[in-house]
Amino acid sequence: MSLSVALLFVFAGLTQAEYLNLLPTADASVVYFQMNASPGSTAWYSIRWTDAGFVTEPVVGHLADISDSGDVAGYTTLLNRYCGTGGSTCFLQPVCRASWKIQGLGIDVMNDWWRTFLRLDRAGQLAWMEQDAPCYSSLFGVGQPPALNGIFETTTMRQVASAQGVRLASRRYARRLITDTGRALVLSGLQLLWLDRTGTTRIRHVNRAWEAVTDARGENIVYTEEEVGELHWVADGGDFRLGLVGTAPALTADGLKLFYLDGEGALVRYDAETHSATRVGAEYYRTFALSADFVFAITRAGHIVRIDPANGETAMLQEAMPEMIAFDHQFAPFFIYCPLYCFSETMERAIWLEDGKRVRVYGQNLNQAGWRINAELYDVPLEPSSEEEAWFDVPAVITRAPREFVLYHPERAVRFRMPVTRRR
Repeated sequence: MSLSVALLFVFAGLTQAEYLNLLPTADASVVYFQMNASPGSTAWYSIRWTDAGFVTEPVVGHLADISDSGDVAGYTTLLNRYCGTGGSTCFLQPVCRASWKIQGLGIDVMNDWWRTFLRLDRAGQLAWMEQDAPCYSSLFGVGQPPALNGIFETTTMRQVASAQGVRLASRRYARRLITDTGRALVLSGLQLLWLDRTGTTRIRHVNRAWEAVTDARGENIVYTEEEVGELHWVADGGDFRLGLVGTAPALTADGLKLFYLDGEGALVRYDAETHSATRVGAEYYRTFALSADFVFAITRAGHIVRIDPANGETAMLQEAMPEMIAFDHQFAPFFIYCPLYCFSETMERAIWLEDGKRVRVYGQNLNQAGWRINAELYDVPLEPSSEEEAWFDVPAVITRAPREFVLYHPERAVRFRMPVTRRR
């Protein structure tokens, strides 16, 4: 690999089209997944079971959570302002654009202006809201809604309990932190608390808590001391060190089983009745989520799978995306892509494209057949050279400069968009 190509790997992570998070329904009939849709945006898709097999479809909006049945869904968006050119034209724009909504049978509530963290209870009747920063300055903020922080009824958005400066005990997707009795498991610094309509109640635990989860009734709590740290089980007033190290804990609704990832990414199930820990699945995983009977996971190799923990059987739900990490064409200066100001989740990057030039792509999972590059006026194959390298040719004559190209497969729903700028 040439030095110029090697230097492009400084931008690794900006462009790869990887799968990020999972949200399954309790009956495992649908699982939603989030993926990088461009260098600066994400998108959600659903995988549904039909008589014809698995069907993948795009989802309108950015999911924050769903109820167990999937009938109630919460959405949040946050687009940050980026200035291509400094000056009042950009600086007078709001620092971001944000919105949230909760929709379901008899539920249709929404608002904007605040950066929002939102999670639902199992029934979709209660929502946890954290709104910590406005998108407007004092110049734009007159008459805008107050921040929502705490537990709220989803039908009316009546506040059940004020957050009082605490935060939900896990930030991960597919972790239930509001119990069936309406209490939320929260953290104040490194101290675990219950929060409900009567206020907060301290939970006795021996070590500091980095992250914690609970079961449906709040009778069992598992916490980690660090992001990857010692696992503790809290029940009946006792704090029990499990002698296990892991991250991303998740408890089943009945509180009888704990799932977590060990330090290497193996999925482990701990049985509270037998006090035994068993590896589930043969691969290593980036993240996972529980339904009532299955575990959904994203493998290190980038596949989405469904695992039956009873027998370890694994079904492939979504093949890995070709993950484009770098190109042998340079990134364009940001002011070329965004002359004044732009709004996106993270800063978008665009690459220079030249008529008649071959573009080499570097990354992983690139040795897949059938993927194509569409750029408005042309549609060409992405030709694999190896698992880590592929290429496509830009036509010699283009009558109009494309603003982006889209990586797609004719037989798959997922898409990845790469902003481009034409260089003559």
